[in-house]
Amino acid sequence: MEQKSVTLAQLLPLILDAFANGQTAVLPVTGVSMRPTLLPGDSVTLAAADPAAIRRGDVVLYRRDSHAFVLHRVVKAHKDTLTLCGDGQVALEKGLPRTAVIGKAIAGTHSGTPFGEDYLRRTARTRLFSRPFRAAATAIHRMKQQKLS
Repeated sequence: MEQKSVTLAQLLPLILDAFANGQTAVLPVTGVSMRPTLLPGDSVTLAAADPAAIRRGDVVLYRRDSHAFVLHRVVKAHKDTLTLCGDGQVALEKGLPRTAVIGKAIAGTHSGTPFGEDYLRRTARTRLFSRPFRAAATAIHRMKQQKLS
């Protein structure tokens, strides 16, 4: 049987239709920016998200101005915008309009084990707390690398 690849952009109308009908969408994790919470090969179950109800700690799928789809955690929720960051990253993405959010992760699988929103909430506390320390560790690592070169 021949396999065909479909892009997220091609799936987007189906995902939005599912959300409009009260359904969810399950998508594979393909990148590494959410490590260690989510790894390539894991999956996430997304549900429709009211832009006004998105809060700090939520993991959301959004589309950048570059048309790239990204799944990251909300670090700060402002009135009209969000600040996001991948769990394995230190750089913040600021000023994302709340309306750019496509859906919110509510469940999934991690390394073959199913998880729910409780897992996402637990990891949110850890990852949000540790973010400043990751930034400092990254800066120290970069300084050491520069001294070695």
